[in-house]
Amino acid sequence: MSLNQQIHLMQTIKKNWVYALLGFAILLFIVRKVIPQNENIQVKTFQTTSGWGYDIIKDDKIYIHQEIIPAVEGFKSFSSKKEAEKVGNLVLQKIKNKEGGGLPQVTVEEIDSLQIKK
Repeated sequence: MSLNQQIHLMQTIKKNWVYALLGFAILLFIVRKVIPQNENIQVKTFQTTSGWGYDIIKDDKIYIHQEIIPAVEGFKSFSSKKEAEKVGNLVLQKIKNKEGGGLPQVTVEEIDSLQIKK
């Protein structure tokens, strides 16, 4: 086999690998969009005696019941429904993204970035 034939063969192999990887990436994107991930999961806020909290409902069962602001010192409820919903949606995203393995963790920095009153 001549040098030109070898070069052409290697270029063809590289091109085929690029096409295969691109096809796989497109297929993965389509599957993730078409097949809903955790579609039976939602956030529901509720009023407490001292403010607001949220539940993460998964398959019609309470998966997480959160009456207080996570990651902050003390036992303080959210001051508004909107604040409870913001943190509940953050936790919901972490669950959907499978962050943290089991139960997702919320940090003080995340609470601050959502402008939650502590």
